[in-house]
Amino acid sequence: MPVVYELGASIKTPYGFGICIATGSLTPAGTPVVPAQIKLRSWTLANSKNPSLYTFDNTWDLILPDVEVGCDVMTPYGRGRVLKLEDTETDVYTESPVCAEVILTEWRLANNSRVRCYLNFSDLSYLPPKKFGELSSLEKIETANSKRESAKEPLSCNDLDAANALYTQACFYLQTIDNDTLGNNYDRACLLECMIACKNNGAMCCVKLKR
Repeated sequence: MPVVYELGASIKTPYGFGICIATGSLTPAGTPVVPAQIKLRSWTLANSKNPSLYTFDNTWDLILPDVEVGCDVMTPYGRGRVLKLEDTETDVYTESPVCAEVILTEWRLANNSRVRCYLNFSDLSYLPPKKFGELSSLEKIETANSKRESAKEPLSCNDLDAANALYTQACFYLQTIDNDTLGNNYDRACLLECMIACKNNGAMCCVKLKR
């Protein structure tokens, strides 16, 4: 049966921003059956609770937040990746400032330390993920290390095929890096350390799988 709004949908109502907490229902012909319940986020009642409204009107605009944890964003200081959004609901639905923790991906400090910024949500704009050919050498190393970390879970569950696949993917990223593009020995050491670990762990998986 068709619903008025999907559960969890973000909606711009005439009374402010809200979230659908009950879908409601319509007949296939569009005749109202049960109204959708939307909890408003833009304001509160005298008792500090968010009001709810009930509606069959499914023509209100949906809000699709662009920025979420893990996505790439452009900041005033360059490209980065969102690590944490505090009070995300308040920001998305009321457009109030929020503290977003972002790690910059395009440059580092002189001692190779990563730069973390704490910014308002309004300072960020969504960027689509880079394609493989657009990744820098450092980003390939980071991706390989991420896959290496992800392999720990299937490895702990004795899912050797899944773990080996992740180690193989990590090695692929590392093998496409030209050492001349790495600016210092620290980055070269990071590449080598990750490569050795992934090849050793992948070989161990293959031995246990008798390949």
